[in-house]
Amino acid sequence: MMHGATAELVFDQGEKISELTWEMKPIVLTGYTFSANPHKRVEAHFSYWSGVNNHLGSVEDSDFQDGIKSSFSKHTSALERAYLADLNVGYDFFQSDPVTFTGILGYSLRRIKMGAKDGFVESPPGSTPKDVFGTGIEYEQIYKFPYVGVSLDTVLQQRLTLNLSAFYSNQVAIDTLDNHFKRGIDFYDTMRGGVYYAFGPSAHFRIGRNNAVSLSSLYMKIKEVKGDSYSVNTSTGERSSTRENGAGTRFNAYTVVLSWMVLM
Repeated sequence: MMHGATAELVFDQGEKISELTWEMKPIVLTGYTFSANPHKRVEAHFSYWSGVNNHLGSVEDSDFQDGIKSSFSKHTSALERAYLADLNVGYDFFQSDPVTFTGILGYSLRRIKMGAKDGFVESPPGSTPKDVFGTGIEYEQIYKFPYVGVSLDTVLQQRLTLNLSAFYSNQVAIDTLDNHFKRGIDFYDTMRGGVYYAFGPSAHFRIGRNNAVSLSSLYMKIKEVKGDSYSVNTSTGERSSTRENGAGTRFNAYTVVLSWMVLM
């Protein structure tokens, strides 16, 4: 389960002119993880998760003029799709019973698409709301980034292990597609060099020889990052010029994962 929010930002000559805040409350995910130990100090993991629910909460859309909010709208946020894949390799630099310290190198790919449906518009804010119907916007984000991490494991009992992990990247690549159906315009944004960090605890309890249960939590954040943007008229195919630093985004969420593991 992932619970959080992401923001879609639009800038004109350095001034913010639009901000959409998309709730993810929550994205319910199901998936699997494969692990292998090619060496007694090395462990590799591959994970894949996909979203299964529809309703995510709401999306709030605010426009600004000269730094003052000029219009506001609120809509239902629906999940179109969500895919998360992760590959990492860990090396145990320090082992001294009951503590193990591990360095991690990994790569993550995340793709989330949401839609804004129905709702109301206030123009200007505080005026009589005007109801709107149907899907007005769909917004897709693709995150790709390598990362480094550290992990500390402590065996409290023969069956129980506690873990604390932290991860970092300053090479987050983000591509987004924003479909404005009622305006007939698609916006394409490209952002590079985003900063990501995450940290959280987990607990693993072994059941018998070949099974274990794991409960983990992770807080993650991608700091606000800007990038280039251009638009395409969906009726004529005409493409606009590219606006440098015309778009931006930020992301923060926490995950809670309950896993059943089969040990080979």
